Order: sequence, then structure tokens, then C-alpha cells
Amino acid sequence: RLKQIQTSMKEKAPEATALELTVIDTGHGIKASDLEKIFDPFYTTKQFGQGTGLGLSAIHGIVEMMGGQISVKSKPGEGTTFRILFPVTSTFREEADPKSAGKVNIVSHSILLIDDEDGIRDAAQYVLASKGHLVDSASDGKQALQLFKANPGKYDLIITDQSMPMMSGIELTRAIRKANSEIPIILSSGQLGIKDMQELKNVGITSIIQKPWTAGELIDKIQEMDFK
Repeated sequence: RLKQIQTSMKEKAPEATALELTVIDTGHGIKASDLEKIFDPFYTTKQFGQGTGLGLSAIHGIVEMMGGQISVKSKPGEGTTFRILFPVTSTFREEADPKSAGKVNIVSHSILLIDDEDGIRDAAQYVLASKGHLVDSASDGKQALQLFKANPGKYDLIITDQSMPMMSGIELTRAIRKANSEIPIILSSGQLGIKDMQELKNVGITSIIQKPWTAGELIDKIQEMDFK
């Protein structure tokens, strides 16, 4: 069910127009102890090998990237209800006054974005493009490597997921470094430990961002890069 409502998107904030998407099922429901953790990365009640527990975590990240909210209500035997709010605006951003344009430090980069999850890739591409970046995207490492080799001088930055079919983010990084490219590479993954950090940098990873990340965290990470 989708409808337009008036609600406060943040605590103590004034009410504003939002789209409310409600998804209801009549399944077994979720017990309270699991309900508190369902948006945590890699939390799953499935047996080993039947799921990674990243689905709801990824959705949570996508909704937050769009400035929205997601909540869930459920009881065992009574099904589950997910409520998602998306902010709505009726105004368009006006072009900056050319006289004041020089006062704003806006740097656009050409970015190659790789992630095998369509929702995460599309949301990230939208966020990056909205900040003025030029973005090409790929759904796996092999496709990304082909794009890069076809025009290696086109890109200023690569943002790649780690766990992907065909070729992982680390394998892609090795292939790019083997081509003697020093392009900055940000690795995105939900399975990163402190011990892994130095090993990943030895492979050629420039920086690391932990899933699930928000739009702000992604933009901040890009601003930390040393573009030569």
C-alpha cells in the first residue's frame, strides 16, 4: 500500500509531506529477540548456507541513503508489517549564481561503481550523480575490468563491492594494479576485521567502507581520497 501523508521525518522536526509504503504479510511473524536485530548486517535465522543476512541490512541502507525511514512491527503467529517513509519535495534546486560559483569548492570525479546488488548499485549511483559525479556502473568485477581496460584514463576513482560473482573486489583490484594503474580504489564490504585492513592495503586497496553505509558516509569517504 502506497499513500501520501504528513509526518515528521525526524524527532521534534515539523511535519512534512512523505510517501508511506506499507508491506504486510500473513506469515509466521518474528519473535521479539529477533526483531531487534533484523537490520543488523549478517544477522540471520536461516541455517548455514541458506542466507547471509544482508538483505534487510541492504534495504535499510538504501532507504537511509534516500533520506527515508524504515520500521517493522511483528508478533509470532500474526505476520509482519514493514513501514517505509520517503521524503517528498515539490521544489527544484536552482542553479547557483555564476558570480558566487567560485566561492563553492565543488569537485566532480569520474567514478566506476561496482556492486552485484541492483538496489545498492542504483541508490549509490543516484547519490553520487546528485553530488555532480560522473558514474559508470557494473554488476560484477569482470564487467568492470572490461570497462576500465577500454578507457583506463577515464576514471578518477573505483568503488567496488568485495563479494561478487565472476570476480571479487580484491581480484579486481589485483588485476588493475597488475596493469600498473594507481587509481584510488575503495572496497565496500560487510565482512571486514581489523586484521584484514593491512592485508587489503597490501593488495592495493586505497580505503575501506563498511556495509551498510549511508549516503553521507560514502560522500565523506570520497572526500578523504587523495586524487592526483
